[in-house]
Amino acid sequence: MNEYYYIGIIYLILLTVVLTLWRFIDDNFQKMQYLENGREAERYMDKVHDILSSTQAYLWYIYKGKLVFGHRFFERNKLREHKIPLEVVFRCVSRQSRMELLKAMENADESGIYVDFNITMPVSHEVHSLGVLVCREKDEMTQKDKGSKQDNVMGFLTIIDGARQKEKERKRAFDLEEESKLKASFLAAMGHEIRTPVNIITGFSQILAQTGSETSEEELKSYSQIIADNTDQLLRLLNDVLKSNTEGEEIQMSLKTRKVKDIVEELYATYDVVIPDHLEYNIVRGPEDVYVDVNRSSMMQVMSNLVNNAVKFTKEGSITMGWQCTDDKAIIFLEDTGIGIPEEKQGLIFDRYYKESSSTAGAGIGLSLCRRLVENMHGKIQVKSEVGKGSRFELVFKKTE
Repeated sequence: MNEYYYIGIIYLILLTVVLTLWRFIDDNFQKMQYLENGREAERYMDKVHDILSSTQAYLWYIYKGKLVFGHRFFERNKLREHKIPLEVVFRCVSRQSRMELLKAMENADESGIYVDFNITMPVSHEVHSLGVLVCREKDEMTQKDKGSKQDNVMGFLTIIDGARQKEKERKRAFDLEEESKLKASFLAAMGHEIRTPVNIITGFSQILAQTGSETSEEELKSYSQIIADNTDQLLRLLNDVLKSNTEGEEIQMSLKTRKVKDIVEELYATYDVVIPDHLEYNIVRGPEDVYVDVNRSSMMQVMSNLVNNAVKFTKEGSITMGWQCTDDKAIIFLEDTGIGIPEEKQGLIFDRYYKESSSTAGAGIGLSLCRRLVENMHGKIQVKSEVGKGSRFELVFKKTE
């Protein structure tokens, strides 16, 4: 009996020792974990400070209505170290920036809201551009203790003067590039426009020089009239260049009621000389007693572009000009059997800066001008095309009663 009693006491003592050692080891292990976590956090914060030290970014927070920065902010910006009242900050920014800051402070959460603005320094009056990330973190301990909503407002502030300057330089470079593209487009369009009347004048002048006595007086008058008309067209075009600017202002023109039959037949005869011999050149006639309000010079410019594009992209087959009518519309069209336009590009070819490719029919640089001219005559230009089969451009006008 006594032996069991002593054995039980020995086991009890051993158990007490084991438990004590276990608690000691566990406490020390937890202390070591806390210490290591603290060291890891310290190393992490050292990295954060190293990153911030290499930039002009600063941590800030609001305490009792004042803006608080770390020592580094005042040291690097040569300022006296102190807490800055928020009303002083708000006096240094515009009313709009003040409203944006207040809104950000009210609506921000842990993920933050970014705002940028200019601030005028109160003494030196230097203007700096700032980027501010505003974060709002709920302080649950404060809310439990005081029973009221008390959030911590903090974030990052970055001086972005250099970034703003680079953005201005980038925008200026972009504007210069756009201006250069506009000038290049304008000059190319003018060369495109001038080439056709010059070719027509040259072609019919050669015909007149080569004709013999068998040429009738009516034909000679017709050729002479075409030369005169295209000379007027060329002079009018040059005059428009001198009077207009390259910014795309409204083109002024006077409209006159004309018979569609007369318009198309005149255009057809005018451009006969620029159609290569290996291509068929056809005309399709529609109803004769149909009238529209157009400007003759503008119609010549539009058809000049369309014919030039058709010739350029049609290696074989035909080019056909004509007109047809619906109940209230008259449609003047030009068809070719060229390489056609891919469907995805048909909505782009009338854009001002559309880049012509060597494999895209009808994508001439003058098509944006064609659209403007047609729209100023209260009409519409549209295209129907299929790759490998050709293109059809239509000028749609409302009939004149």
